[in-house]
Amino acid sequence: MTREASLRSGAAFAVALEEDAEARKAWECVRARLQTLARILPSVQEYLDADREQVIQELTDAVCAALQVTDRELEASGFTSPSTLEDWEHLAHLAEMPFETIRSGDFTLADVRAVALAWADRQRMKALLAGEGRASQIGRQVTPDDDDQPPPALTANEVAVLRTLASFDPAELASAARVEAAMDRAERVSEKTIRLAIRRLVGLGLAERPEGDRSGARLTIAGRRLARKIAG
Repeated sequence: MTREASLRSGAAFAVALEEDAEARKAWECVRARLQTLARILPSVQEYLDADREQVIQELTDAVCAALQVTDRELEASGFTSPSTLEDWEHLAHLAEMPFETIRSGDFTLADVRAVALAWADRQRMKALLAGEGRASQIGRQVTPDDDDQPPPALTANEVAVLRTLASFDPAELASAARVEAAMDRAERVSEKTIRLAIRRLVGLGLAERPEGDRSGARLTIAGRRLARKIAG
């Protein structure tokens, strides 16, 4: 609409208000409603904001409760409760979630939790079957290296890192880069995967970092004993 047309429309509207009582009455009604709306709008907005905050808080509480249940279930299965995205990624590696899935990031925390709990159930079943197998060996001679408990279940990557650490001098602290360089080409993995494997071995008491988390690692006596069993 042009400026001239707007002016003509405004003038016509003013004339209609002056000469038409019904139009003037309707306009007063509309204006009163607009004024009322202007007064209550801030209160409505405050109510909507408060309602939105309540919904967000309820959702946050529900998520926290779900995570607490997940933490208890994972801890009951022998895992450390993840607190960071890196922890969840480590758990995904530990539970042997397909590498391509982890690299693409196409998974949820619920997916990792389900895979981890299923993995723990499989390891418990293997340990149970292994224990029954040992018990059936009548007259078996016990040696000082034998352990009443089944050895911890390790992934293929963790076994490869364990064997590589066992090849170093027992007192030597090896970095992830050193381990990678010493690994067999067929078993070689990235430094990040090696760090995650060492972290798992440390948690199991099979390796140690006496100079801190960012230092090199070496196997403990238990770690070297397990490496000998695997090699033998």
